[in-house]
Amino acid sequence: MLGPIGAIPFAAALLLGLAAPAAYADSVTFGLYASGEYLSPTLELSLPAGDYTLDLRVQKSSFMATLSRDLFFGPAGLLTLGGQAALGGTGWGGRVYARGGLSAMAVDARLAYASTPWPELWVGDSTAAGFSGALAGRYRLGASEVLSLSADYNALWTFEASYAWRVDPTYTLGLGWRQGPYARMGWKGAVDSGRSLLELFLLLSRHNQLSASLFQRGLKAGLTVNYPFAVSLSLERDGFAANLDYTEATNTLGAWLRYHLTLGGDS
Repeated sequence: MLGPIGAIPFAAALLLGLAAPAAYADSVTFGLYASGEYLSPTLELSLPAGDYTLDLRVQKSSFMATLSRDLFFGPAGLLTLGGQAALGGTGWGGRVYARGGLSAMAVDARLAYASTPWPELWVGDSTAAGFSGALAGRYRLGASEVLSLSADYNALWTFEASYAWRVDPTYTLGLGWRQGPYARMGWKGAVDSGRSLLELFLLLSRHNQLSASLFQRGLKAGLTVNYPFAVSLSLERDGFAANLDYTEATNTLGAWLRYHLTLGGDS
C-alpha cells in the first residue's frame, strides 16, 4: 500500500493523468513496479507547453518533472535541451542534458546530482547518488563507418572508444576502462528473411556481459546476461511493456509492467 508520503503526490498526479490527457496530453503511461517488498504504481505523462515539452513521472513517494525543447537546424540536424527535477520522501535530484546530431556529428551530454540514489526517485533510473555525468560523441567517417568516444561517471568512471562499420551486417569493436580494461564486440543485421533486425553485444572484462535485442514491426525484445550472474528481460509490443530483472548477488527480483497510450493532444 502507498504510505502517507506517497499517497498524496500519486493521487494528485493520478487525477492529473486522468483529467489532462483528454485536452492536452500527447501521451500517458500507466505502470506497476515490484521488487522484494516494494510495490508502487507508476504514472508518466507528456504535455506540450508551447515550444517545450513537459514530462511528469510519479511513483510511490516521489515526483519528477522534465522540461525539454527541440532546436531544429534544418537539414543540418536537431538538438534537444532539457532540465529535470525530482523530489521524494528520501531526497531530491536534478539533471540537465543536451543530445542530438548536427551534420556528421552526434552528441549526448548530461550532468546530475542527487541526494539519494535515483531509483528512489524513479524506478527506471539506475544512476547512483551524488554527482554523475556523461559525455558521448559519434562522428560519421563515411557512409558506412562511425567512430564513437564516451566518458561516464556513475559512482565509477567509464571510458570507451569504438569503431563501427557496415558491410551488411554492421560490426562494432570497442575498447574501454571500468575498474580495469574491457573489450566490446557487436553485430547487427537482418534475420528471418529480412523481417527482423537482431543486435548482439559481448563485453569481456572482470564483469562479462552478453546482450541481444530483436526488433520487428511493433515488437522489441531484449535479453542481457551478466557475470557475476544477473539477467534482465524486456518486451515491448502494441503499447505494452514489461521488464524483469534478477541479481544473484543480492537475490533480488524486480518486475515493471506498463501500458502506453498515445493521445496526440493539442499543442
